[in-house]
Amino acid sequence: EIKLSPFDTKGDPINAARIVKELINSSVDAVIGPLTSEEAAVTSATLSCGTLPIIAPAATQSGLTLLSESAFQLSPNVELQGIRMAEYATLNLQADSAAVITPTGTDDLRMTRAFTDRFVELGGTILAIQYYRTRDKDFGDHIQSIKAQLLGVHPDSMFFIDERGDTLDADGIPCVVDCMFLPGRPGQLRQLLPQINFYNLNAAYLGSDGWGDDAIYRLGDNITKGAVFPSPFLQQQTSEEYLRFAAAYDLRYGKQPQRLACLGYDAARIISMAARAGATTREELVLRLSGITQYQGAAATLTFGEYRENTELPLYRISDGQPVFLGESQTPSMATDEE
Repeated sequence: EIKLSPFDTKGDPINAARIVKELINSSVDAVIGPLTSEEAAVTSATLSCGTLPIIAPAATQSGLTLLSESAFQLSPNVELQGIRMAEYATLNLQADSAAVITPTGTDDLRMTRAFTDRFVELGGTILAIQYYRTRDKDFGDHIQSIKAQLLGVHPDSMFFIDERGDTLDADGIPCVVDCMFLPGRPGQLRQLLPQINFYNLNAAYLGSDGWGDDAIYRLGDNITKGAVFPSPFLQQQTSEEYLRFAAAYDLRYGKQPQRLACLGYDAARIISMAARAGATTREELVLRLSGITQYQGAAATLTFGEYRENTELPLYRISDGQPVFLGESQTPSMATDEE
C-alpha cells in the first residue's frame, strides 16, 4: 500500500529544497514534484549525495537530472525539441540547408542552439540566424536579411539585378531554403508567419511546442504550410492508462483531467509499478525506474534515457487547421553540463 503525504513548496525553490532536505532523513521512499524547473533544479542539487528518488512531472529545463543520480523528468526538456527538429529535417526531409528566426527568450535560445548544433553534426549547413525581441511585431528586417544572404545582395538593396540584367524588386523575388526552424510563442508566431509569406521566403517549416495553439491553426494552411512541430503538451487521449484515469477522475471531480493531473498520476503509477516489481529500498526504486521504456501513460509515452529524462517526444503536422499526430519520437537524452 502506498501512502501519499502532500507538502506545499508555495512556489519557492528555497522552500522546496528545505522540504526535500527534511525528507532525505525521513521514512519517505520517493518524491513526486516539485512542478517548476527552478524548484526542481534546487531540489535535485539538494539530493546530489542522496538516494531519494524524485520525479519532476512538469519541469522542462535540461540538465536537471545531472544534479542528482536519483532525479527523473517526465516532461522532455526544451533542448530535445531543437534536436528532434534537426533530425527530422535531415532524416525525413533530406534537408541540406536551414535558416533560423528565433526570439531571444532563454528556452528559445536553448532550442536554437540544440537545433543548429545537431543539424551541423548531421551534415547540414545553417545559412542564416536572425534574433528578435519578444516585444517585436515587425519582422521585415529579419526576413529581408535572410533573403539578402540567400540572394547574395546587400540587405539594404531595394532592387535585385537578375542574370539578364533586369531590375527586380528584391522583396517580391521568391527565395528558397530547405527548411526554417521557427521557435516561439503563439503571439509571436501569429505575426511572424504571415510576414514570411508576404516576403516570399519559402521553406519547410519546423517549429517548437509554441505552434500547438489555435491561434496558429487559424492562420490557414497557406500560412502554416504543413509545419511540423514537437509538443509534449498536446494530450493523446487514447492510452488505456488515460482512459482508466480519466474515468476515475471524472467520477470524483466531475470533469476530465488536465495534463498536470495526468503527469502526477503517471509519476505515482510508475513508483507503484516499481514497488510491485520488488523494489523495497530507495536504491532499488531508482534502478527500476531507470529501466522504464515505452510506458504508455496517461499524459504521454515514457522512456527514461541515460540521464533519466523522458526521451519520448510527440510530433505533429498542421493540416486543415488541426494538429495531426505523426507519432512518438524516441531520441537520445541531451542533458548537458552547462545547466
